Amino acid sequence: MYDSPRTARARINGSRMARLVLLDPTWAERTCAISCRYRGGMGVLTALIEPDLPIPIARTVTQHSWSAYRDGMRYLVLEPDWEELHNHLTERGVEILLAWGTKDPVGDPELGRTLSASSPRSRTVLVPGADHYLPMTHDATCLGHLARHRNP
Repeated sequence: MYDSPRTARARINGSRMARLVLLDPTWAERTCAISCRYRGGMGVLTALIEPDLPIPIARTVTQHSWSAYRDGMRYLVLEPDWEELHNHLTERGVEILLAWGTKDPVGDPELGRTLSASSPRSRTVLVPGADHYLPMTHDATCLGHLARHRNP
């Protein structure tokens, strides 16, 4: 969640590896092609690189396609209008809980706080010690926040 495509690209550009694999279409497509060709091996490699992830989940990370990756980056990371989406949902009575791990470098929790401040149906929480895999590594904490959010 970033406030603009420009901010998303700037934050992703902070890491050379992320810049190559996420923003450079040539390298991203090559990485995806290698991952698709060697799905099993890349799944094992992912499990080794990300030991905090449950092994079955880590091994499925490579089960994707180039079009899914490309469109996911575009429509879920770089281009969504989070304010418009947030307002659309809260105006229809949808309750929103935005959660970040304090060790997650991805996304902008401050944008979440700003959006949550605009509606009593929205809340942002930070989970101490959690990283980008928050729902998988802190599932009980997430369920507790969801229960409290639904029944304050």
